[in-house]
Amino acid sequence: MIWGIYALYERVSGRVRCPGGLSDPLASTIGVKQGCPLSPTLFGLYIDEIVDFIQQQGGDGIEVHGSTVHILLYADDIVLVSESAEGLQHHLHGLDDFCRHRGLSVNLGKTKVLIFHTSAQVRRHSLFTAAGGPIEVVGSYVYLGVTFTAASGVFSMAQAARDRITRGYAALALMERQCHHAYFQEPCTKGWLFDTLVTPALMYGAAIWGPGLATSVWTALERPQILMIARLIRSKPSVPHDIIRAELAAPPMLVEALFQTICLLHRLRSMDTERIAYRAFEASRDMALAGDTSSWYAQTRDWLAHHGFDIDRLPPLQYDSHAPTYSLSHQERNRIIRQEIWHTYIQRTWVSPRGTLPPKMLYYREHFLHISGTGFIEIPRYMQTYLPHHLRVVIGQLRVSSHQLEIERGRSRGVPREERWCPVCQTEVESEEHFVIRCPAYLDLRAQFQIEESFQLCMTMGDQRRLGCFLTAAYERRERSLQYIHQPRVSTQQTITQFFQRVELHQRGPSIGLTLHQAEAQRARRRPRMGGYRRPRLYQEDVSRIRIAYDHMMEHRRTTTPWVVFLQEALRPPPMYHILHPPPPITCR
Repeated sequence: MIWGIYALYERVSGRVRCPGGLSDPLASTIGVKQGCPLSPTLFGLYIDEIVDFIQQQGGDGIEVHGSTVHILLYADDIVLVSESAEGLQHHLHGLDDFCRHRGLSVNLGKTKVLIFHTSAQVRRHSLFTAAGGPIEVVGSYVYLGVTFTAASGVFSMAQAARDRITRGYAALALMERQCHHAYFQEPCTKGWLFDTLVTPALMYGAAIWGPGLATSVWTALERPQILMIARLIRSKPSVPHDIIRAELAAPPMLVEALFQTICLLHRLRSMDTERIAYRAFEASRDMALAGDTSSWYAQTRDWLAHHGFDIDRLPPLQYDSHAPTYSLSHQERNRIIRQEIWHTYIQRTWVSPRGTLPPKMLYYREHFLHISGTGFIEIPRYMQTYLPHHLRVVIGQLRVSSHQLEIERGRSRGVPREERWCPVCQTEVESEEHFVIRCPAYLDLRAQFQIEESFQLCMTMGDQRRLGCFLTAAYERRERSLQYIHQPRVSTQQTITQFFQRVELHQRGPSIGLTLHQAEAQRARRRPRMGGYRRPRLYQEDVSRIRIAYDHMMEHRRTTTPWVVFLQEALRPPPMYHILHPPPPITCR
């Protein structure tokens, strides 16, 4: 094997790319190629005998279910464990001897000592050496993504979750920044990107630290996923998280944590009984059976039971030593486990909830939620259709009750539901169904966009772009109507009069404030006008301009005075107008 490796790396060369081109070939005589799988293989060959070497050196270790453990290995990480300072220093000397025989070196910058003791004085006065130098004694250390603290002697599940939340937000920010630069906001693909890029960073090791978390910590863990989906439809923070996730049919992070935990239990039960992980699992199980509720097994058992699973009968085969076994591949087993967990969560949240659903979730389940025959949430049609961002936002906000209709505004103000009348028609409560289907103020818009008479058929119609355009036009008309309704009637009349006066003064010139003699003198200085068609033409232009302005301001008013009356009042000239502009003389022929 050595000669085979030598033959692979006997003549290895590389070239450097420079602005002027490629350099001459350079011989590579140290290390392996980047990404070569030979690197971990060689490292494993070098340290393969370290476990036996440390155990032969003696020294005390820790007892795990009847077996003494001196060293733990994971990839290129090594952990030496002992119950005394002398035993740990003995292990460090053994590590020095092994590295010297193998031609390896210990990186003291990454080597730390963690003493599980409640006394800080013991930690301050402890001294350990390795490779001819002192080793720093720390109060906490991160091993395999989990933070261990010296004071408690165990790792903090809440602290591990907070570390994962920080990593998850960093991964989410990177994903959102790249999507923003690429002008990419397609919902289904963004959900897949979140599962690929953010979920692994957020839920790493969740099978270990997940069972002991409080509800508030789980809420914080769900926030990155909620933020990603909420940005797609710009929903308010008050929308329940289950509604936000249902818009993309996305399982919560709790489902991912349950999946990892159940898969870990399956792996532990199928391990060789001589492995340390299996012995640690059995030791935790014995502690739980003895009544220790702080053990990992006890916390996991209670956590699974709270979410509808029995630790002794787990999916996919409802774990039982006497149950028949079937040949399932690793991918098939994981898919079945994930589907069963997701199905159980849907049943306990939407179909058969343990308590009474909040009003928002109850309305969403009755009008918007679609569960397939197999028991899974279906993605809404507008999330699967290519739509401009503003159309997707207006549809999504209506579905999740993140709008400004009275049914939602009254909820925030504490108004009883039966008193949240539609401010436009004043006929019934302004709910989403009333706004889309029944309000008479938007009857012409429904005919224009061919909106279905059934609310559910309307929200699931094939042309979601047409639905979005209708909602946009209806919201604009509602806003204009409310602007007019909220103005007092006297104020409205004054506004119209002032508008017409500004038009008249702009066209005819200022004449207010002149006395009769000043007006006559001003007219005498003017050039006499010739009769003709100019005055009727200007009059018709004034009529058309004022009519357009009036229609624009008085649109959608429920009870209005005929526009002819306002037109006559608006076209009535001021008192000084006839003096400055007398009618042309009538000549008889």
